[in-house]
Amino acid sequence: MSQEKEKENPVVVVFPFQIIPKPYVLLALSGIIGVGKTRLADDLGKYLSLPVYHEITDGETTQLQDFYKDMKTRSFALELHLLNKRYIQQKELQACNNLRGGIQDRSIYEDAIFAHTLHKIGYIRDFEYEVYKNISGTMYKELWHPTILIHLNATPEEALARIKNRGRDFESGIDIEYLKALSDTYEMFLSEISRYIRVVRLDWHVFKDTNLVVKHIMEHLLQPIEIKEIHF
Repeated sequence: MSQEKEKENPVVVVFPFQIIPKPYVLLALSGIIGVGKTRLADDLGKYLSLPVYHEITDGETTQLQDFYKDMKTRSFALELHLLNKRYIQQKELQACNNLRGGIQDRSIYEDAIFAHTLHKIGYIRDFEYEVYKNISGTMYKELWHPTILIHLNATPEEALARIKNRGRDFESGIDIEYLKALSDTYEMFLSEISRYIRVVRLDWHVFKDTNLVVKHIMEHLLQPIEIKEIHF
C-alpha cells in the first residue's frame, strides 16, 4: 500500500472520550503480541496495589487457536468479540467502587490496531471494517481514557522469540510477517493517540526492573501530552 493510501486510512480511534475523574489512575500497557505486557502489568499491580485487568482469559484460548489456524475466515468475528469483551471490562472497571484505579495489560483502543492490520492484509473486508469502526466509535464515547499509555518497544523478532519461549499452543500460528504488520500499525496508532493521551515508550528489548519503570512513569505522569521515549 502506498504512503498516500496510508494517509487516507489512519488507525481510527474516535474521540472525544470521557476524561478520567481524579484521583483515579488508569494505566494501560501497549505493545505487540509477546512483548511482555502481562508480566509487567502484574508486577505493577503488586507494586502499586492496583487491580490488574487482563486481556486474555483461559476460556478464550480455543477461540484464538481457531483464529490463528484460519485468520481470513475468523478475523471479523474475533475482533468484534474482543472489542465487546474489552468494552464490558472497561465499563466494569469504571463502575468499580475502588476509586484508586487499575492497570490494563491491553486497552480497548488497541483493538483498532488489530482490526486495521487485518483489514489492510485482506482478512477483514471493507464493509466489515466500516461496521467495526462504527461500533467501536460508539463505545469509545462512553469510556474513560487511560491516565497514561505505557508502550513497550521491542522488535517483531524479539516478540516472536518470547512467544515461542512461553510455549502457548494457541499462539503457534503467529508468524513474523503478522508481527511486522502489527508493529507498523502501532506506530501509526501511537502518533494518533498521543494527541489525546500521555504516551511513554519504554525500551523493552530486555525486561526492566519494576522500580525503574514506576519511577519513569511518575516523572511523566503530569507532563504535557506527547510521546516520551525512555531508555534505561
